[in-house]
Amino acid sequence: PTTQRFDASKSFASGRLAAARLGVNALYSPHFSLPLYPGLPTVISIHDLIPLTEPGYAGNLPTRLYFRLVTRAARQATAINTLSVHARGEIERLLGIPRSRIHVIPPGVEAHFNPIADDHGLRRARTRLDLPERYLLYVGGGDVRKNIGVLLAATAALAGQRLVFTYPRHDVLTETGQHV
Repeated sequence: PTTQRFDASKSFASGRLAAARLGVNALYSPHFSLPLYPGLPTVISIHDLIPLTEPGYAGNLPTRLYFRLVTRAARQATAINTLSVHARGEIERLLGIPRSRIHVIPPGVEAHFNPIADDHGLRRARTRLDLPERYLLYVGGGDVRKNIGVLLAATAALAGQRLVFTYPRHDVLTETGQHV
């Protein structure tokens, strides 16, 4: 079998047509969205339902309508992948999806991502990225619910540790709404 890529999440109406045109027999969306009437087996990933459980993340009217639409589409999914038992419970409770269709797949790192044995390459990468020998790497989002202020305080308490973000620091907000 071959893998064809197209972004069905961009269009709730045309995803079925695109799938038929490409001759695919199943759709996977790594996002909380699918075509409304896919006409074939579908699998989606839902990491959390924060926009549905936290009022501060509900957004404006277009955002709320979007989440109503993706919720409706998600209910049609053949299977849903999620990262935790807690998220599975939220999906079951808030979306009314039977537990039998929700699969918990904890995040992990495969063996081939073990430490690099190429010392020269590692030194070059550290130099290019201006990384010290030891550091803390933060790969999460920068919004308020991530509580970056606590991370900054904890890092400050660890003498000699450097905190490295995977995105521009100006996108990070502390719980007081200040940019880092």
